[in-house]
Amino acid sequence: MGVDAERYGAYVQALIQDIGAKEKEVEDINTKLMTASDDEKKMLRASLQSMTGALESVKMSKANTKPRVCLYEVIATARDGLLRRTKLSSDIRKEEGHRRDLNHAVKDANVNVKCKQQLAFNNQDPAQQDAIANDVENAKEEVITKQLEADAQKERVSSLYLERDDFNNALSRMLDATSIVMPFVNLGEIDDDMLQVGITAQSTFMQFCEDWERR
Repeated sequence: MGVDAERYGAYVQALIQDIGAKEKEVEDINTKLMTASDDEKKMLRASLQSMTGALESVKMSKANTKPRVCLYEVIATARDGLLRRTKLSSDIRKEEGHRRDLNHAVKDANVNVKCKQQLAFNNQDPAQQDAIANDVENAKEEVITKQLEADAQKERVSSLYLERDDFNNALSRMLDATSIVMPFVNLGEIDDDMLQVGITAQSTFMQFCEDWERR
């Protein structure tokens, strides 16, 4: 079967349903035995013995499964989510640094325009007027270019913050479920309901991560 949590969850649920169905059949046979004739009782007892054996076999299969392995996978998924969040925060810091660098570049470009304009004002040589005017225009265009880059980077950083908020919300739900599951792993008392809580949380979070990475 492997240790895939989602497949494991489906397997456990199938065993639980099978146990319930067989227990119902055993109960029905016992009920029929109360009013059956002697000949019918022989057949019913044979059926009861067969069904009881089948029930014990399914219970043994369930007891021999490894729910702790599955829950460790749930915990590993939560741990992976924390690592992803750390990397996302690191990416944001890098992009924030680039945004600040671009803002400084815009300021420097504006200072350069003022310097060029001051030089143009100070230099009244007719032979150099065209060259000076071109320098001023080029400096102004540089301001526009740097400002566009800075604006685009600001949007990128804002988008990353929103993505991190979405990721944090999804991860928080996963961690909440993991905190419920952990005591059962530590104590070795793994309840089917708690197991399903962990499996469902893992499946939901992994689907979110797949969708998030496709953005």
